[in-house]
Amino acid sequence: MTTEKGTAMPTMQIQARPEPLEIDPARTAVIVIDMQHAFGSPGGMFDKAGIPIGSIQAAVAPTRAAVEAARRAGLKIIYLKIGFMPDLSDAGAKDGAWGHFLAHMGVNDGVLTRDEWGTDILDELTPGDDDTVLYKTRFSGFYETELDE
Repeated sequence: MTTEKGTAMPTMQIQARPEPLEIDPARTAVIVIDMQHAFGSPGGMFDKAGIPIGSIQAAVAPTRAAVEAARRAGLKIIYLKIGFMPDLSDAGAKDGAWGHFLAHMGVNDGVLTRDEWGTDILDELTPGDDDTVLYKTRFSGFYETELDE
């Protein structure tokens, strides 16, 4: 890979399976998705609904290690978290599958309201000052978000 001036841009090699992976740090990001209190903390939405959160909690340490390594390497870190306006105006049709899921999970009670505890990133994965944090309102991180940018 070369720059506009024709000089080589540094790439990195990550030891991975089945083979090493070469990346361009200027065009690479680590994306941390849905690692928020509603899904992974005692007293969060999943916990209150009786959904086991052990697998989410088990993913915290390796995720933190990956984020820390990426920061040291100078990679961009992006956090995607689901959260809605207080009036749920961005949650989609209430009679659709997504609306039924949200109602079943108690979202109408504000557990996924933007900038509230449930939408905060887990304490062990707190974003750094240079990290990007984006909200999403669907399972997809690309639907009506700034992720492409």
